Amino acid sequence: MNATIVIDTNGIIRFLNQATENITGYTRTDLLGSNVSVLMSQELAAKHDGFIKRHLETGVNHIIGIGRNVEMMVKDGTLIKVHLEVTEHKNQADGKYFIGSLSVAKDKDLESLLEKERAVLGGLAVPVFIITEDGLIKALNPSAEKEFGYPESKIVGKNINILMIKEHARKHNTYIQNYLATGKAKIIGKSRVVPVKCKDGKVKNCHLSVSVKKHDNVRIFVGMLVVLGN
Repeated sequence: MNATIVIDTNGIIRFLNQATENITGYTRTDLLGSNVSVLMSQELAAKHDGFIKRHLETGVNHIIGIGRNVEMMVKDGTLIKVHLEVTEHKNQADGKYFIGSLSVAKDKDLESLLEKERAVLGGLAVPVFIITEDGLIKALNPSAEKEFGYPESKIVGKNINILMIKEHARKHNTYIQNYLATGKAKIIGKSRVVPVKCKDGKVKNCHLSVSVKKHDNVRIFVGMLVVLGN
């Protein structure tokens, strides 16, 4: 059973089910009447009330109805990955309210998705990198190994910003988090030219296109690069 949390337009928790207690370690008494940000990372908690306010003022749905993976802070302070889907409702007595349905993201879903993508992308002549929502490299194809000099065994598990110049590296995780928080794609589905740093320190200008792939409760980003002539 998924965890279910109901909040009002001020972000205050009005209902939670037993599954929420089981996952978070909190009791109903702990959470009812508290702001839902108590279950969020510090970075996301600071922005959440603003997300609600903008939605109510503009009516634009950046999060409502869009499933995404987020980090949830449980009672012992641990951050766990969960898949979140939010729906908006209204009744005459209380006005608008939001229902969040959460399930723990599963590693097997990620592996299933990676296996599928490797089969498709492995034979491509252009370099391809696959990263998670944390910005961590999970796979790259032989063309990427050859072009940039990083063996897969040495780079998988590292942040993708290892391939970036300092200016871009500092901002990249923020780009991902903003996309996950708002659903607004500034880079996804668009092409642009970026500098890519090779293992030997050389920088190559590349044409980058990024797409999102989903499977059940997980999402990955696939970056395809075309090296431009010098």
